Amino acid sequence: MKRVLGSFFIILIAAAAVFLIGWVQFGIRPGECGVMVSKTSGVLERPLLPGSFVWRWEKLLPTNVTIHKFSMEPHRSVQTYTGTLPGADLYAKMLDAPADFSYELEVAVQLSPRAESLVTLVKKNEIASQEDLDAYLDNKAKVVAGLVADRMLPSVQPSSDSASRWTGYLSAKALDKATLDSLAEKSAEDLTAVTLNAVEIPKARLPDMTSYEGIQDLYGNYREELNRSLQERAARYADEMHESEKSVRLLEQYAELLKKYPQLKDLGTIQEVSKTLKGLPASPDGLEAGVGSLLGEAAAAGTTGDAGGTAAGAAGPETAGSETAPAAN
Repeated sequence: MKRVLGSFFIILIAAAAVFLIGWVQFGIRPGECGVMVSKTSGVLERPLLPGSFVWRWEKLLPTNVTIHKFSMEPHRSVQTYTGTLPGADLYAKMLDAPADFSYELEVAVQLSPRAESLVTLVKKNEIASQEDLDAYLDNKAKVVAGLVADRMLPSVQPSSDSASRWTGYLSAKALDKATLDSLAEKSAEDLTAVTLNAVEIPKARLPDMTSYEGIQDLYGNYREELNRSLQERAARYADEMHESEKSVRLLEQYAELLKKYPQLKDLGTIQEVSKTLKGLPASPDGLEAGVGSLLGEAAAAGTTGDAGGTAAGAAGPETAGSETAPAAN
């Protein structure tokens, strides 16, 4: 009888040991979720949660099973956005009174992982520890915070239809459930593995949009006037360059004409010749014709002068003889 009882207790102890070893979620504490990975069966599709019973034979084999434990507590991630409006430094210099065109926004996002999704993330090798899960949740929080920042920062501008609604969250310091649902819907692809619990705005410093828009209009008018002035100056400069090019080409032609007709030097100064030639066509044929005409006129004038000089020379001796004759008497 004692042997039977002894054998029974041994069997009972062995059965209890097998039961405890195969009880997978035995070490899972409240607020945690486990994912079982075995060498023989891979990743267990069922998440291990406290309060539920899961027994797996794979755990009976030594070093065959690894259980990854993750916290199911909400994860809070704070994202900060700072900067200045475009052209803030330039616009600030145009104002007599100092104006602040910088902004600073803090968005605190609270997310919770979904137990079923943890199994998928482990299977895809995206997470294997609590640190990996925290980094994953931080990335998802950045997506949500980015949506809030993109909608809140432009919302201070009067052109935004949702300006009053979004700026109202600055005083409320948190987004209501309807807005949370809207954000979750818009980022559904990024939040498939998590639940969006809350979005808070602990700090928000927005730029002076009234001064910014006023100086922006003034600067726009200034740029228009500046562009118009630059265009006028460019047109004048183009005309001057065109005239300069024409003058250079004309001077080059003058130089060629002086080489071809050296007698032009005897007609007067270069300025006089240039003044005469400038009235002629700029084409080579026109200049050639004009130079020919000019040289012809100069030759005719020179011939008349020579004839007069010869007559005067001829008359000179006679006159001298008539004057000296009486002296001889």
